[in-house]
Amino acid sequence: MSTFLHKFSNLLTVKAVTIIFLVIGLSIYGISLANPFIADDIPQILNNPLVHDLQYIPAIFSSSTFFSIQSGGSTGIYYRPLMMAIFNLFYAFFGASPFSFHLFQVSLHIANTIFIFLLLKKFLAPTLALILAVIFLIHPLNAESVIYISNLQEVLYTFFGLTALYILQFKKFEFRNQLTITLLLFLSLLSKETGLLFSGIAVLWSWIFARKLLKPISIIACVSVILYAFFRFGLAHVYFGHQEISPIVKLTLSQRLVNVPKILSYYLTQFVFPKDFALSQQWTIHSLNLTDFFGPVFFLTLLAGLYLYFYRKIGLPERKNYLFFGLWSILGMLVVSQIYPLDMTVADRWFYFPFIGLLGVLGVIAEKYQQYLSRKKEIATLVIIFIFILLAGRTIVRNFDWRDPIILYSHDTKINSNSYTLENEYGFELATRNRFAEAEVHFLKSIRLVPDWYTNWSNLGVLYFKEGNTIKAKEYLKKAIQNGDDISNLYLTTIYIFYEHDYVSAERILGSLLKQFPNNPLLWQQLALAEYGLGNKPKALEAANNAYSLLPDQKNYNLLYNLTNNVPIDLNPTQSSAK
Repeated sequence: MSTFLHKFSNLLTVKAVTIIFLVIGLSIYGISLANPFIADDIPQILNNPLVHDLQYIPAIFSSSTFFSIQSGGSTGIYYRPLMMAIFNLFYAFFGASPFSFHLFQVSLHIANTIFIFLLLKKFLAPTLALILAVIFLIHPLNAESVIYISNLQEVLYTFFGLTALYILQFKKFEFRNQLTITLLLFLSLLSKETGLLFSGIAVLWSWIFARKLLKPISIIACVSVILYAFFRFGLAHVYFGHQEISPIVKLTLSQRLVNVPKILSYYLTQFVFPKDFALSQQWTIHSLNLTDFFGPVFFLTLLAGLYLYFYRKIGLPERKNYLFFGLWSILGMLVVSQIYPLDMTVADRWFYFPFIGLLGVLGVIAEKYQQYLSRKKEIATLVIIFIFILLAGRTIVRNFDWRDPIILYSHDTKINSNSYTLENEYGFELATRNRFAEAEVHFLKSIRLVPDWYTNWSNLGVLYFKEGNTIKAKEYLKKAIQNGDDISNLYLTTIYIFYEHDYVSAERILGSLLKQFPNNPLLWQQLALAEYGLGNKPKALEAANNAYSLLPDQKNYNLLYNLTNNVPIDLNPTQSSAK
């Protein structure tokens, strides 16, 4: 290595590197701090009462991530209580301001980059470790994990996993360190299920570099997984499942295997040439053609051949490092390959973990040829600076896409035109801005793409309801209900009560729903109005009492007061009759 690089590497203290990463990270992601809540941020944070009060933190550890209006509690197939608890803390101290959420997430990404530098420095020259860590920090493939608040889980589970690996490098494997590593691996799992990968990496590290620690580290990994299983299955009763409406989930295993080459090629080509990004990608392939199958197979075969070629060229002392990072990246890519179906075909945030392994592989190869690179240090320096500028520029451009939901969905639906979730989200945002005609187009497209979902049918039904077209609203709301949506019944019963004065139908629907969801104040509120319309004052009063006891807000107070004091209630359609 050249004298210049030696001098530069001597300056790379942890403090200096931290300052470098803070300056670069805040320069690139600083513009995202003013971004609003978007997509899943709305149901997970803004519309989730369990996030709005510190008293609900214990309940967060015994539930899933999305709030259900029907049941009054959380629902879903995901168990990420640590992320939700952090949302709760930030909401309690900073309110519904996205700035604090964004700042924390960006800071955590910078912290992960510091740990990646420290990890790589154990295997590579400090200067090379710094270059690779900067690539991780600024790469646009990681942007979604950093600027999308609902993706806090990615940087969070990685932070705890990397911290555990860092402590694992300590020369003294004391009992205190063992307990700390166990806790960190457990916290990684509580952040996201994929935290299990770090338990596997810890075992892999001991198998390759410290065989005498293989047994205790395996026990540590098992203990963390057992603790997690107790919390998830024993305490929260949240089991693994799929979003059955996703196109990739609907495929058989053999059909998904056909998609694997293109899926893996997507991530690797985006790593090398990050061009087009979209929040939700739902594409699948069904034919063995050159573009979708044979081309990606050839590309992956070529990369596998190159990996084996360099494995033979690299000296024996470095082969362990090369194998470790190679298995790291392979393990991470297996998880996202859709062998076990996930709820989208690809997602940029899912590459956050394998990205680290891939950087390690490239670092070991680069170090093999460091003497050649040192002779060409001027050219190498210019190339590295050029790469940094390109990656940083692309990330900044992507950050700007997120500054407004309409801008984001307008851009992403052009990149991925067959995503039913993007079309639905785009329609929802347009509808909130009273751009009903444009919203209708996107809701209809979402329905065409996935007709067995209920959210798109429900949103279109609500749109027609707001337009005053109750006939079409009923048609689409009923279809949403057929597809499994219960909340659409609130709009349907609103139509029956205020527009058609069909109190019998409203009472029948609400009575059935309350058997399933007796703690839903909105259902009791609607039932009180239906009973009032039928002239059943005692039943109306009872329902109003239940509504107010469950949700003592002004609307339920007024309803209870009017029924108690015989104040007439207007059951004609008004703007306020919409729920």
